[in-house]
Amino acid sequence: MVGTPIWETHWAQTSEDSKQRLREAVERAAEGEFVRYERPIQGGDEERIIDFSIRPVTDADGQVELLIPEARDITERKRREETLRAAKEEAEEASRLKSAVLANMSHELRTPLTSILGFAEAIADEASDDAGPVPRFASLIAKSGERLLRTFDNILNLSRLEAEQQNEPAEPVDVAAAARSVADEVRDQAEADDIALRKEEGNATLRTRAPADQVPIVLRHLLSNAITYTEAGGTVWLRVGRAGGDVVVEVEDTGIGMDPDEVPALFEPFRQASEGLDREYEGTGLGLAVVQRAVDRMGGTVDVATEEGEGTCVTVVLPGMEPANDAPSPGEG
Repeated sequence: MVGTPIWETHWAQTSEDSKQRLREAVERAAEGEFVRYERPIQGGDEERIIDFSIRPVTDADGQVELLIPEARDITERKRREETLRAAKEEAEEASRLKSAVLANMSHELRTPLTSILGFAEAIADEASDDAGPVPRFASLIAKSGERLLRTFDNILNLSRLEAEQQNEPAEPVDVAAAARSVADEVRDQAEADDIALRKEEGNATLRTRAPADQVPIVLRHLLSNAITYTEAGGTVWLRVGRAGGDVVVEVEDTGIGMDPDEVPALFEPFRQASEGLDREYEGTGLGLAVVQRAVDRMGGTVDVATEEGEGTCVTVVLPGMEPANDAPSPGEG
């Protein structure tokens, strides 16, 4: 090989483009430039990938005397990277397909469920004076349909949040207004369970930046959980206020509470305080998992303070859009 240009050696014969790039690299190095890039070489029975460099060596006058090429075999590393890249693309495709399936399910399940709930209500109205079992059956149909719809909504929300497929733009959201709206939604549930729902908020405009549906989703889950785990005669408080430049939402109840050591598990999907076939309380255990993912996306935090038999207080802190003012923080005023 003595006297043979490096781009004419047997290991450089992978392609004309590769040979030309190698020749240009030698010319650049001859001008005093350190050159480094990844390139293929022809091995004994296969093509390998190398981390290739050419280092110029100069004399006392700064003139290039010789060039030192160096090659480090990185074929296995590149193969691992390609495997990881392929796995990532496969996971992204699976996530995309899951979202597409859930979008279709949303239509296919919601339409018949809406019909079931509508007909159950109509039957209950028609049979309101019936002394037989029909009103009770209609009520059971409606209750089961609503439970199924809530479960599906939770699964759909969690899937979208985990796959980060929600591309809704963030916009200013009035947290206090959202709290009032959601409190009105769940008031009937609270009254039906003989639970007092109390709402406290300051006079300031309390805004955060988030996709329009995220704040109501968080509030709905927190209030629904609080009502579910509070016994008749108890109280649930919804407080909205400021702490510095942040918006703070507290949902506190006088419910059953739980062991504080078990709190971290509640943010895992399908985990709840009451578990097992003989559990006392219904639910999928998705509520706080959805809350955690949604709050994370909004750049906020969630904290749970609880004791068995002493109730629970969930505090959500969201970045505020406006400077703090004299409005009271939650629990003040």
